[in-house]
Amino acid sequence: MSSSSQAPSLFSADFIQNLNNITNKKVSKLNKVINEMGMDVQTQEKWVCKIKEELNQLYDMIMENAVAHKEKILIDIEELLKESERLCKLLQTKMPQHGSQDLSFFEERRLLKKHVEQLQGAVRAREKQLEILKIRQLELCKNLGKEPKSIKKVPLPNNSELEDFENHIKALELEVFKREEHYMHVKFKIMELAADLEIKPSLDLENVLFSDNSIFQVTDKNMKWLDDYYGSLQVQYNNMKKEIKILREVVGRLWIMLSEDVEKTTQFMQRHVRCTFTTFTAWKNELIRCNTLKKENMQKIVENLRNELSTLWEKCHKTNSEREEFTYYRTKTYTEELISYHTIEIDKLKNYYQNNHETFTLLEKWQESWNNLTQLEEKASAPNRFKNRGGTLLQEEKERNALQKRIPKYEERLLELSNNYKERMGKDFLSWGERIDNLIKKAHENYKVEKENKLSARKQQRATPTTPTITRSKDTISTPKSSSKRPPKTTLFTSNKKCKVSPCKQLPAIQLNDQTINLDHHLNEKNVFVKLDRLLLTQPKGRKGNWI
Repeated sequence: MSSSSQAPSLFSADFIQNLNNITNKKVSKLNKVINEMGMDVQTQEKWVCKIKEELNQLYDMIMENAVAHKEKILIDIEELLKESERLCKLLQTKMPQHGSQDLSFFEERRLLKKHVEQLQGAVRAREKQLEILKIRQLELCKNLGKEPKSIKKVPLPNNSELEDFENHIKALELEVFKREEHYMHVKFKIMELAADLEIKPSLDLENVLFSDNSIFQVTDKNMKWLDDYYGSLQVQYNNMKKEIKILREVVGRLWIMLSEDVEKTTQFMQRHVRCTFTTFTAWKNELIRCNTLKKENMQKIVENLRNELSTLWEKCHKTNSEREEFTYYRTKTYTEELISYHTIEIDKLKNYYQNNHETFTLLEKWQESWNNLTQLEEKASAPNRFKNRGGTLLQEEKERNALQKRIPKYEERLLELSNNYKERMGKDFLSWGERIDNLIKKAHENYKVEKENKLSARKQQRATPTTPTITRSKDTISTPKSSSKRPPKTTLFTSNKKCKVSPCKQLPAIQLNDQTINLDHHLNEKNVFVKLDRLLLTQPKGRKGNWI
Protein backbone atom coordinates (compact mmCIF):
# COMPACT_ATOMS: atom_id res chain seq x y z
CA MET A 1 0.00 0.00 0.00
CA SER A 2 1.22 3.49 -0.77
CA SER A 3 0.18 7.14 -0.39
CA SER A 4 1.61 8.04 -3.80
CA SER A 5 0.64 10.85 -6.15
CA GLN A 6 -2.69 9.17 -6.87
CA ALA A 7 -4.19 11.43 -4.14
CA PRO A 8 -3.73 15.23 -4.52
CA SER A 9 -0.91 16.68 -2.28
CA LEU A 10 -1.86 19.25 0.34
CA PHE A 11 1.48 20.94 -0.08
CA SER A 12 1.31 21.98 -3.69
CA ALA A 13 2.90 25.20 -4.96
CA ASP A 14 -0.42 27.05 -4.81
CA PHE A 15 -0.98 26.01 -1.22
CA ILE A 16 2.51 27.10 -0.21
CA GLN A 17 2.10 30.40 -2.05
CA ASN A 18 -1.25 30.99 -0.33
CA LEU A 19 0.31 30.13 3.01
CA ASN A 20 3.22 32.50 2.35
CA ASN A 21 0.80 35.28 1.37
CA ILE A 22 -1.15 34.77 4.58
CA THR A 23 2.08 34.77 6.60
CA ASN A 24 3.36 37.93 4.89
CA LYS A 25 0.11 39.77 5.57
CA LYS A 26 -0.06 38.70 9.18
CA VAL A 27 3.65 39.43 9.82
CA SER A 28 3.28 42.89 8.19
CA LYS A 29 0.35 43.71 10.50
CA LEU A 30 2.27 42.35 13.48
CA ASN A 31 5.32 44.42 12.55
CA LYS A 32 3.17 47.57 12.25
CA VAL A 33 1.67 46.96 15.68
CA ILE A 34 5.09 46.40 17.20
CA ASN A 35 6.50 49.54 15.57
CA GLU A 36 3.53 51.54 16.81
CA MET A 37 4.29 50.36 20.34
CA GLY A 38 7.85 51.56 19.95
CA MET A 39 9.28 48.28 21.06
CA ASP A 40 13.05 48.18 21.21
CA VAL A 41 15.13 45.73 19.18
CA GLN A 42 15.70 43.27 21.99
CA THR A 43 12.04 43.00 22.77
CA GLN A 44 11.21 42.57 19.10
CA GLU A 45 13.70 39.70 18.88
CA LYS A 46 12.01 38.04 21.82
CA TRP A 47 8.65 38.39 20.09
CA VAL A 48 10.04 36.94 16.87
CA CYS A 49 11.51 33.98 18.74
CA LYS A 50 8.23 33.46 20.53
CA ILE A 51 6.30 33.57 17.28
CA LYS A 52 8.64 31.08 15.64
CA GLU A 53 8.37 28.77 18.62
CA GLU A 54 4.58 28.90 18.58
CA LEU A 55 4.49 28.34 14.82
CA ASN A 56 6.76 25.30 15.23
CA GLN A 57 4.53 23.95 17.95
CA LEU A 58 1.49 24.50 15.72
CA TYR A 59 3.11 22.63 12.85
CA ASP A 60 4.21 19.89 15.19
CA MET A 61 0.67 19.50 16.49
CA ILE A 62 -0.68 19.41 12.93
CA MET A 63 1.92 16.82 12.07
CA GLU A 64 1.09 14.75 15.09
CA ASN A 65 -2.58 14.77 14.15
CA ALA A 66 -1.77 13.70 10.62
CA VAL A 67 0.48 10.86 11.81
CA ALA A 68 -2.12 9.74 14.33
CA HIS A 69 -4.77 9.72 11.62
CA LYS A 70 -2.51 7.66 9.39
CA GLU A 71 -1.87 5.15 12.15
CA LYS A 72 -5.62 4.93 12.77
CA ILE A 73 -6.18 4.09 9.10
CA LEU A 74 -3.45 1.44 9.24
CA ILE A 75 -4.99 -0.05 12.37
CA ASP A 76 -8.40 -0.16 10.68
CA ILE A 77 -6.88 -1.85 7.67
CA GLU A 78 -5.17 -4.41 9.88
CA GLU A 79 -8.36 -5.16 11.79
CA LEU A 80 -10.33 -5.45 8.57
CA LEU A 81 -7.74 -7.87 7.22
CA LYS A 82 -8.01 -9.98 10.37
CA GLU A 83 -11.84 -9.97 10.18
CA SER A 84 -11.71 -10.87 6.53
CA GLU A 85 -9.40 -13.76 7.29
CA ARG A 86 -11.65 -14.97 10.14
CA LEU A 87 -14.78 -14.79 8.01
CA CYS A 88 -13.11 -16.60 5.13
CA LYS A 89 -12.09 -19.41 7.46
CA LEU A 90 -15.61 -19.52 8.91
CA LEU A 91 -17.07 -19.78 5.42
CA GLN A 92 -14.29 -22.12 4.31
CA THR A 93 -13.48 -19.84 1.38
CA LYS A 94 -10.12 -18.66 0.07
CA MET A 95 -8.77 -15.33 1.42
CA PRO A 96 -8.37 -12.75 -1.39
CA GLN A 97 -5.07 -10.88 -1.75
CA HIS A 98 -5.21 -7.26 -0.55
CA GLY A 99 -2.67 -4.44 -1.25
CA SER A 100 -1.69 -5.81 -4.60
CA GLN A 101 -3.24 -2.92 -6.55
CA ASP A 102 -1.01 -0.12 -5.06
CA LEU A 103 -4.03 1.72 -3.63
CA SER A 104 -4.03 4.49 -1.06
CA PHE A 105 -4.75 3.70 2.58
CA PHE A 106 -8.18 5.30 2.33
CA GLU A 107 -9.13 3.30 -0.78
CA GLU A 108 -7.73 0.10 0.62
CA ARG A 109 -9.68 0.54 3.83
CA ARG A 110 -12.86 1.27 1.88
CA LEU A 111 -12.49 -1.86 -0.25
CA LEU A 112 -11.63 -4.00 2.78
CA LYS A 113 -14.62 -2.68 4.67
CA LYS A 114 -16.94 -3.48 1.74
CA HIS A 115 -15.49 -6.99 1.41
CA VAL A 116 -15.86 -7.67 5.13
CA GLU A 117 -19.47 -6.55 5.04
CA GLN A 118 -20.13 -8.99 2.17
CA LEU A 119 -18.51 -11.80 4.11
CA GLN A 120 -20.53 -10.95 7.21
CA GLY A 121 -23.74 -11.08 5.17
CA ALA A 122 -22.79 -14.50 3.74
CA VAL A 123 -22.05 -15.76 7.25
CA ARG A 124 -25.40 -14.57 8.57
CA ALA A 125 -27.25 -16.16 5.65
CA ARG A 126 -25.49 -19.50 6.05
CA GLU A 127 -25.94 -19.50 9.81
CA LYS A 128 -29.66 -18.85 9.34
CA GLN A 129 -29.96 -21.59 6.72
CA LEU A 130 -28.08 -24.01 8.97
CA GLU A 131 -30.29 -23.14 11.93
CA ILE A 132 -33.46 -23.79 9.89
CA LEU A 133 -32.11 -27.14 8.74
CA LYS A 134 -31.15 -28.09 12.28
CA ILE A 135 -34.62 -27.25 13.59
CA ARG A 136 -36.23 -29.28 10.78
CA GLN A 137 -33.90 -32.20 11.47
CA LEU A 138 -34.71 -32.04 15.18
CA GLU A 139 -38.46 -32.23 14.48
CA LEU A 140 -38.06 -35.14 12.07
CA CYS A 141 -35.73 -37.07 14.36
CA LYS A 142 -38.10 -36.54 17.27
CA ASN A 143 -40.96 -37.93 15.17
CA LEU A 144 -38.81 -40.85 14.04
CA GLY A 145 -37.24 -41.42 17.45
CA LYS A 146 -33.72 -41.04 16.07
CA GLU A 147 -30.66 -39.08 17.17
CA PRO A 148 -30.07 -35.96 15.05
CA LYS A 149 -26.98 -35.82 12.90
CA SER A 150 -24.37 -33.43 14.27
CA ILE A 151 -22.95 -30.75 12.00
CA LYS A 152 -20.17 -28.30 12.94
CA LYS A 153 -20.95 -24.63 13.27
CA VAL A 154 -17.29 -23.47 13.25
CA PRO A 155 -16.29 -23.44 10.57
CA LEU A 156 -19.64 -23.24 8.86
CA PRO A 157 -20.38 -26.08 6.41
CA ASN A 158 -19.41 -25.38 2.85
CA ASN A 159 -21.79 -25.77 -0.07
CA SER A 160 -21.05 -29.47 -0.50
CA GLU A 161 -21.50 -30.24 3.20
CA LEU A 162 -24.65 -28.15 3.30
CA GLU A 163 -26.05 -30.03 0.30
CA ASP A 164 -25.31 -33.37 2.01
CA PHE A 165 -27.10 -32.16 5.14
CA GLU A 166 -30.11 -31.10 3.08
CA ASN A 167 -30.18 -34.52 1.39
CA HIS A 168 -30.06 -36.13 4.83
CA ILE A 169 -33.11 -34.11 5.88
CA LYS A 170 -34.92 -35.01 2.67
CA ALA A 171 -34.27 -38.67 3.44
CA LEU A 172 -35.74 -38.16 6.91
CA GLU A 173 -38.78 -36.46 5.39
CA LEU A 174 -39.25 -39.36 2.97
CA GLU A 175 -38.96 -41.85 5.81
CA VAL A 176 -41.55 -39.96 7.83
CA PHE A 177 -43.86 -39.84 4.81
CA LYS A 178 -43.56 -43.60 4.23
CA ARG A 179 -44.15 -44.38 7.87
CA GLU A 180 -47.13 -42.07 8.10
CA GLU A 181 -48.56 -43.62 4.94
CA HIS A 182 -48.04 -47.10 6.41
CA TYR A 183 -49.54 -45.91 9.67
CA MET A 184 -52.71 -44.64 7.96
CA HIS A 185 -53.03 -47.87 5.97
CA VAL A 186 -52.61 -50.08 9.03
CA LYS A 187 -54.81 -47.81 11.14
CA PHE A 188 -57.68 -48.26 8.67
CA LYS A 189 -57.33 -52.04 8.87
CA ILE A 190 -57.04 -51.94 12.67
CA MET A 191 -60.23 -49.88 12.90
CA GLU A 192 -62.05 -52.49 10.78
CA LEU A 193 -60.74 -55.39 12.87
CA ALA A 194 -61.47 -53.59 16.12
CA ALA A 195 -65.03 -52.91 14.95
CA ASP A 196 -65.55 -56.58 14.09
CA LEU A 197 -63.92 -57.73 17.33
CA GLU A 198 -65.75 -54.97 19.27
CA ILE A 199 -62.51 -53.96 21.00
CA LYS A 200 -62.19 -50.66 22.88
CA PRO A 201 -58.83 -48.89 23.46
CA SER A 202 -57.21 -49.19 26.86
CA LEU A 203 -53.52 -48.29 26.52
CA ASP A 204 -52.18 -44.80 25.80
CA LEU A 205 -50.99 -45.70 22.31
CA GLU A 206 -54.34 -47.35 21.61
CA ASN A 207 -56.11 -44.15 22.63
CA VAL A 208 -53.84 -42.17 20.31
CA LEU A 209 -54.47 -44.66 17.52
CA PHE A 210 -58.24 -44.59 17.86
CA SER A 211 -58.38 -40.80 18.22
CA ASP A 212 -58.69 -38.48 15.24
CA ASN A 213 -57.08 -35.48 16.98
CA SER A 214 -54.01 -37.10 18.54
CA ILE A 215 -50.66 -37.19 16.77
CA PHE A 216 -49.02 -40.58 16.44
CA GLN A 217 -45.23 -40.33 16.41
CA VAL A 218 -43.82 -42.74 13.85
CA THR A 219 -40.82 -43.81 15.91
CA ASP A 220 -39.18 -47.18 15.49
CA LYS A 221 -40.72 -48.32 18.77
CA ASN A 222 -44.20 -47.06 17.90
CA MET A 223 -44.13 -48.55 14.41
CA LYS A 224 -43.11 -51.93 15.83
CA TRP A 225 -45.96 -51.70 18.33
CA LEU A 226 -48.35 -50.77 15.52
CA ASP A 227 -47.42 -53.82 13.42
CA ASP A 228 -47.49 -56.12 16.46
CA TYR A 229 -50.88 -54.79 17.52
CA TYR A 230 -52.26 -55.23 14.02
CA GLY A 231 -50.85 -58.75 13.90
CA SER A 232 -52.45 -59.63 17.24
CA LEU A 233 -55.83 -58.35 16.03
CA GLN A 234 -55.47 -60.39 12.85
CA VAL A 235 -54.78 -63.50 14.91
CA GLN A 236 -57.82 -62.79 17.09
CA TYR A 237 -59.98 -62.19 14.03
CA ASN A 238 -58.78 -65.35 12.27
CA ASN A 239 -59.32 -67.41 15.42
CA MET A 240 -62.80 -65.95 15.79
CA LYS A 241 -63.49 -66.66 12.11
CA LYS A 242 -62.41 -70.30 12.53
CA GLU A 243 -64.48 -70.64 15.69
CA ILE A 244 -67.53 -69.19 13.92
CA LYS A 245 -67.02 -71.64 11.05
CA ILE A 246 -66.81 -74.56 13.51
CA LEU A 247 -69.85 -73.27 15.37
CA ARG A 248 -71.81 -73.03 12.12
CA GLU A 249 -70.92 -76.60 11.20
CA VAL A 250 -71.69 -77.96 14.68
CA VAL A 251 -74.93 -76.00 15.00
CA GLY A 252 -75.88 -76.97 11.44
CA ARG A 253 -75.55 -80.62 12.37
CA LEU A 254 -77.54 -80.08 15.52
CA TRP A 255 -80.27 -78.37 13.50
CA ILE A 256 -80.45 -81.44 11.27
CA MET A 257 -80.40 -83.73 14.29
CA LEU A 258 -83.17 -81.74 15.97
CA SER A 259 -85.15 -81.27 12.73
CA GLU A 260 -85.25 -77.55 13.32
CA ASP A 261 -87.55 -75.39 11.21
CA VAL A 262 -85.71 -74.61 7.96
CA GLU A 263 -87.22 -71.15 7.62
CA LYS A 264 -86.09 -70.14 11.11
CA THR A 265 -82.59 -71.51 10.68
CA THR A 266 -82.29 -69.75 7.31
CA GLN A 267 -83.33 -66.45 8.85
CA PHE A 268 -80.82 -66.96 11.67
CA MET A 269 -77.99 -67.58 9.16
CA GLN A 270 -78.99 -64.53 7.14
CA ARG A 271 -78.89 -62.34 10.26
CA HIS A 272 -75.47 -63.62 11.29
CA VAL A 273 -73.38 -63.73 8.13
CA ARG A 274 -70.60 -61.24 8.91
CA CYS A 275 -67.59 -62.29 10.94
CA THR A 276 -68.05 -60.16 14.07
CA PHE A 277 -67.99 -60.69 17.80
CA THR A 278 -71.76 -60.27 17.84
CA THR A 279 -72.06 -63.07 15.28
CA PHE A 280 -69.71 -65.24 17.33
CA THR A 281 -71.77 -64.64 20.46
CA ALA A 282 -75.02 -65.42 18.63
CA TRP A 283 -73.70 -68.75 17.27
CA LYS A 284 -72.26 -69.62 20.67
CA ASN A 285 -75.62 -69.01 22.35
CA GLU A 286 -77.33 -71.02 19.61
CA LEU A 287 -74.95 -73.90 20.31
CA ILE A 288 -75.85 -73.79 23.98
CA ARG A 289 -79.54 -73.82 23.10
CA CYS A 290 -79.16 -76.72 20.67
CA ASN A 291 -77.07 -78.74 23.14
CA THR A 292 -79.80 -78.30 25.71
CA LEU A 293 -82.38 -79.54 23.20
CA LYS A 294 -80.07 -82.37 22.21
CA LYS A 295 -80.01 -83.69 25.73
CA GLU A 296 -83.78 -83.63 25.77
CA ASN A 297 -84.16 -85.36 22.35
CA MET A 298 -81.47 -88.03 22.25
CA GLN A 299 -83.55 -90.71 20.52
CA LYS A 300 -84.91 -88.37 17.86
CA ILE A 301 -81.42 -87.12 17.07
CA VAL A 302 -80.02 -90.63 16.75
CA GLU A 303 -82.84 -91.60 14.40
CA ASN A 304 -82.20 -88.55 12.22
CA LEU A 305 -78.49 -89.38 12.13
CA ARG A 306 -79.26 -92.95 11.11
CA ASN A 307 -81.45 -91.70 8.26
CA GLU A 308 -78.60 -89.52 7.07
CA LEU A 309 -76.20 -92.44 7.46
CA SER A 310 -78.43 -94.68 5.31
CA THR A 311 -78.47 -92.04 2.59
CA LEU A 312 -74.68 -91.83 2.65
CA TRP A 313 -74.36 -95.62 2.47
CA GLU A 314 -76.39 -95.54 -0.73
CA LYS A 315 -74.34 -92.68 -2.18
CA CYS A 316 -71.09 -94.50 -1.32
CA HIS A 317 -72.30 -97.87 -2.75
CA LYS A 318 -71.93 -99.72 0.54
CA THR A 319 -73.12 -103.34 0.80
CA ASN A 320 -75.11 -104.76 3.71
CA SER A 321 -72.04 -106.47 5.13
CA GLU A 322 -70.13 -103.16 5.04
CA ARG A 323 -73.01 -101.41 6.75
CA GLU A 324 -73.15 -104.02 9.50
CA GLU A 325 -69.58 -103.18 10.43
CA PHE A 326 -70.99 -100.08 12.12
CA THR A 327 -72.31 -101.96 15.15
CA TYR A 328 -73.78 -98.89 16.84
CA TYR A 329 -76.54 -98.67 14.21
CA ARG A 330 -78.74 -101.09 16.17
CA THR A 331 -77.98 -99.77 19.67
CA LYS A 332 -81.06 -98.74 21.63
CA THR A 333 -79.30 -96.92 24.46
CA TYR A 334 -79.34 -93.27 23.39
CA THR A 335 -76.42 -91.32 24.84
CA GLU A 336 -74.03 -88.52 23.92
CA GLU A 337 -71.43 -91.13 22.98
CA LEU A 338 -73.84 -92.82 20.60
CA ILE A 339 -74.48 -89.49 18.87
CA SER A 340 -70.74 -88.91 18.64
CA TYR A 341 -70.16 -92.36 17.08
CA HIS A 342 -72.83 -91.69 14.47
CA THR A 343 -71.47 -88.20 13.78
CA ILE A 344 -67.95 -89.56 13.31
CA GLU A 345 -69.20 -92.24 10.91
CA ILE A 346 -71.18 -89.67 8.94
CA ASP A 347 -68.15 -87.38 8.68
CA LYS A 348 -66.02 -90.30 7.54
CA LEU A 349 -68.50 -91.20 4.79
CA LYS A 350 -68.86 -87.57 3.73
CA ASN A 351 -65.12 -87.24 3.40
CA TYR A 352 -64.95 -90.54 1.52
CA TYR A 353 -67.63 -89.43 -0.90
CA GLN A 354 -66.09 -85.99 -1.35
CA ASN A 355 -62.60 -87.42 -1.97
CA ASN A 356 -64.01 -89.84 -4.57
CA HIS A 357 -66.72 -87.63 -5.96
CA GLU A 358 -65.44 -87.91 -9.53
CA THR A 359 -65.43 -91.71 -9.33
CA PHE A 360 -69.02 -91.91 -8.08
CA THR A 361 -70.18 -89.37 -10.65
CA LEU A 362 -68.49 -91.28 -13.50
CA LEU A 363 -69.95 -94.57 -12.25
CA GLU A 364 -73.45 -93.08 -12.44
CA LYS A 365 -72.79 -91.68 -15.93
CA TRP A 366 -71.30 -94.98 -17.09
CA GLN A 367 -74.22 -97.00 -15.74
CA GLU A 368 -76.73 -94.61 -17.27
CA SER A 369 -74.95 -94.65 -20.64
CA TRP A 370 -74.69 -98.44 -20.53
CA ASN A 371 -78.42 -98.79 -19.83
CA ASN A 372 -79.25 -96.39 -22.66
CA LEU A 373 -77.03 -98.36 -25.03
CA THR A 374 -78.70 -101.68 -24.19
CA GLN A 375 -82.12 -100.11 -24.63
CA LEU A 376 -81.14 -98.77 -28.03
CA GLU A 377 -79.82 -102.21 -28.99
CA GLU A 378 -83.16 -103.73 -28.01
CA LYS A 379 -85.03 -101.16 -30.09
CA ALA A 380 -82.73 -101.88 -33.03
CA SER A 381 -83.67 -105.56 -32.97
CA ALA A 382 -87.38 -105.06 -32.28
CA PRO A 383 -89.78 -106.45 -34.95
CA ASN A 384 -91.67 -103.17 -35.32
CA ARG A 385 -88.54 -101.02 -35.63
CA PHE A 386 -89.62 -99.38 -38.90
CA LYS A 387 -93.16 -98.53 -37.88
CA ASN A 388 -93.90 -94.83 -37.44
CA ARG A 389 -90.21 -94.15 -37.70
CA GLY A 390 -90.15 -90.51 -38.96
CA GLY A 391 -86.75 -89.16 -37.76
CA THR A 392 -86.56 -91.48 -34.73
CA LEU A 393 -84.34 -94.10 -36.37
CA LEU A 394 -81.71 -91.56 -37.39
CA GLN A 395 -81.75 -89.96 -33.93
CA GLU A 396 -81.38 -93.34 -32.21
CA GLU A 397 -78.50 -94.26 -34.49
CA LYS A 398 -76.69 -91.00 -33.67
CA GLU A 399 -77.27 -91.50 -29.97
CA ARG A 400 -75.99 -95.08 -30.13
CA ASN A 401 -72.82 -94.00 -31.95
CA ALA A 402 -72.23 -91.28 -29.36
CA LEU A 403 -72.66 -93.77 -26.51
CA GLN A 404 -70.29 -96.25 -28.12
CA LYS A 405 -67.64 -93.52 -28.19
CA ARG A 406 -68.41 -92.14 -24.73
CA ILE A 407 -68.54 -95.38 -22.74
CA PRO A 408 -64.89 -96.42 -23.40
CA LYS A 409 -63.72 -92.98 -22.20
CA TYR A 410 -65.73 -93.38 -19.00
CA GLU A 411 -64.29 -96.85 -18.46
CA GLU A 412 -60.72 -95.69 -19.09
CA ARG A 413 -61.07 -92.84 -16.60
CA LEU A 414 -62.77 -95.09 -14.03
CA LEU A 415 -59.92 -97.60 -14.20
CA GLU A 416 -57.41 -94.78 -13.83
CA LEU A 417 -59.22 -93.41 -10.77
CA SER A 418 -59.45 -96.92 -9.31
CA ASN A 419 -55.70 -97.47 -9.71
CA ASN A 420 -54.94 -94.06 -8.17
CA TYR A 421 -57.13 -94.90 -5.19
CA LYS A 422 -55.34 -98.21 -4.66
CA GLU A 423 -51.93 -96.54 -4.83
CA ARG A 424 -53.07 -93.85 -2.43
CA MET A 425 -55.00 -95.96 0.08
CA GLY A 426 -53.40 -99.38 -0.34
CA LYS A 427 -56.73 -101.12 -1.05
CA ASP A 428 -59.25 -101.54 -3.86
CA PHE A 429 -62.06 -99.09 -4.51
CA LEU A 430 -65.35 -101.01 -4.22
CA SER A 431 -68.76 -100.23 -5.65
CA TRP A 432 -71.39 -102.44 -4.04
CA GLY A 433 -68.57 -104.79 -3.02
CA GLU A 434 -67.10 -105.11 -6.52
CA ARG A 435 -63.91 -103.69 -8.03
CA ILE A 436 -64.49 -101.32 -10.89
CA ASP A 437 -62.60 -103.47 -13.37
CA ASN A 438 -64.82 -106.44 -12.44
CA LEU A 439 -67.96 -104.33 -12.87
CA ILE A 440 -66.88 -103.28 -16.35
CA LYS A 441 -65.80 -106.81 -17.27
CA LYS A 442 -69.09 -108.37 -16.11
CA ALA A 443 -71.12 -105.76 -17.96
CA HIS A 444 -69.35 -106.55 -21.22
CA GLU A 445 -69.59 -110.28 -20.67
CA ASN A 446 -73.30 -110.11 -19.92
CA TYR A 447 -73.84 -107.92 -22.94
CA LYS A 448 -71.96 -110.40 -25.14
CA VAL A 449 -73.90 -113.40 -23.80
CA GLU A 450 -77.24 -111.64 -24.21
CA LYS A 451 -76.36 -110.63 -27.75
CA GLU A 452 -75.37 -114.18 -28.64
CA ASN A 453 -78.61 -115.51 -27.15
CA LYS A 454 -80.69 -113.08 -29.22
CA LEU A 455 -78.72 -113.96 -32.34
CA SER A 456 -79.28 -117.68 -31.72
CA ALA A 457 -82.99 -117.07 -31.23
CA ARG A 458 -83.21 -115.17 -34.51
CA LYS A 459 -81.39 -117.97 -36.35
CA GLN A 460 -83.83 -120.53 -35.00
CA GLN A 461 -86.75 -118.32 -36.01
CA ARG A 462 -85.38 -117.98 -39.56
CA ALA A 463 -84.96 -121.76 -39.76
CA THR A 464 -88.76 -122.19 -39.49
CA PRO A 465 -90.34 -121.72 -43.01
CA THR A 466 -93.14 -119.19 -43.25
CA THR A 467 -95.55 -118.28 -46.07
CA PRO A 468 -97.30 -115.02 -46.73
CA THR A 469 -100.90 -114.85 -45.66
CA ILE A 470 -103.62 -113.05 -47.54
CA THR A 471 -106.33 -111.39 -45.60
CA ARG A 472 -109.26 -111.23 -47.92
CA SER A 473 -111.38 -109.19 -45.59
CA LYS A 474 -108.94 -106.26 -45.71
CA ASP A 475 -107.71 -107.00 -49.22
CA THR A 476 -104.08 -106.96 -48.06
CA ILE A 477 -101.22 -109.43 -48.16
CA SER A 478 -99.26 -109.65 -44.86
CA THR A 479 -95.76 -111.13 -44.46
CA PRO A 480 -94.67 -112.87 -41.27
CA LYS A 481 -92.68 -110.81 -38.70
CA SER A 482 -89.02 -111.55 -38.25
CA SER A 483 -86.32 -110.21 -35.92
CA SER A 484 -83.59 -110.71 -38.50
CA LYS A 485 -81.79 -107.66 -39.85
CA ARG A 486 -82.04 -109.11 -43.34
CA PRO A 487 -85.35 -109.45 -45.24
CA PRO A 488 -86.94 -112.87 -44.55
CA LYS A 489 -86.72 -115.44 -47.28
CA THR A 490 -90.32 -115.78 -48.38
CA THR A 491 -91.89 -116.70 -51.67
CA LEU A 492 -92.82 -113.07 -52.06
CA PHE A 493 -89.15 -112.03 -52.33
CA THR A 494 -87.54 -115.22 -53.78
CA SER A 495 -89.90 -116.57 -56.48
CA ASN A 496 -88.71 -116.25 -60.10
CA LYS A 497 -91.98 -117.33 -61.60
CA LYS A 498 -94.48 -114.94 -62.97
CA CYS A 499 -97.43 -114.41 -60.73
CA LYS A 500 -100.73 -114.73 -62.52
CA VAL A 501 -103.27 -112.28 -61.27
CA SER A 502 -106.80 -112.94 -62.36
CA PRO A 503 -108.78 -109.87 -63.21
CA CYS A 504 -111.22 -108.67 -60.59
CA LYS A 505 -112.87 -105.48 -59.59
CA GLN A 506 -110.48 -104.88 -56.74
CA LEU A 507 -107.24 -106.75 -56.31
CA PRO A 508 -105.64 -107.40 -52.88
CA ALA A 509 -102.99 -105.00 -51.46
CA ILE A 510 -99.51 -105.81 -50.16
CA GLN A 511 -98.53 -104.42 -46.71
CA LEU A 512 -94.77 -103.67 -46.60
CA ASN A 513 -92.97 -101.63 -43.92
CA ASP A 514 -96.13 -99.91 -42.84
CA GLN A 515 -96.84 -98.97 -46.46
CA THR A 516 -99.60 -100.45 -48.61
CA ILE A 517 -99.14 -101.37 -52.29
CA ASN A 518 -102.48 -101.40 -54.05
CA LEU A 519 -102.65 -103.79 -56.99
CA ASP A 520 -104.91 -103.37 -59.94
CA HIS A 521 -105.48 -105.24 -63.15
CA HIS A 522 -102.89 -103.16 -65.00
CA LEU A 523 -100.01 -104.51 -62.82
CA ASN A 524 -98.32 -107.76 -63.66
CA GLU A 525 -95.71 -109.62 -61.64
CA LYS A 526 -92.88 -107.56 -63.05
CA ASN A 527 -94.54 -104.25 -62.17
CA VAL A 528 -95.13 -105.39 -58.57
CA PHE A 529 -91.45 -106.17 -57.97
CA VAL A 530 -90.33 -102.88 -59.58
CA LYS A 531 -92.51 -101.00 -57.14
CA LEU A 532 -91.17 -103.10 -54.24
CA ASP A 533 -87.56 -102.35 -55.28
CA ARG A 534 -88.26 -98.63 -55.26
CA LEU A 535 -89.60 -98.90 -51.72
CA LEU A 536 -86.49 -100.76 -50.63
CA LEU A 537 -84.26 -98.04 -52.08
CA THR A 538 -85.96 -95.39 -49.94
CA GLN A 539 -84.45 -96.90 -46.76
CA PRO A 540 -81.44 -94.81 -45.44
CA LYS A 541 -78.01 -96.07 -46.46
CA GLY A 542 -75.99 -98.06 -43.97
CA ARG A 543 -79.01 -98.98 -41.85
CA LYS A 544 -80.38 -102.40 -41.31
CA GLY A 545 -83.85 -103.16 -40.10
CA ASN A 546 -86.60 -105.69 -39.91
CA TRP A 547 -89.00 -106.13 -42.75
CA ILE A 548 -92.63 -106.91 -42.20
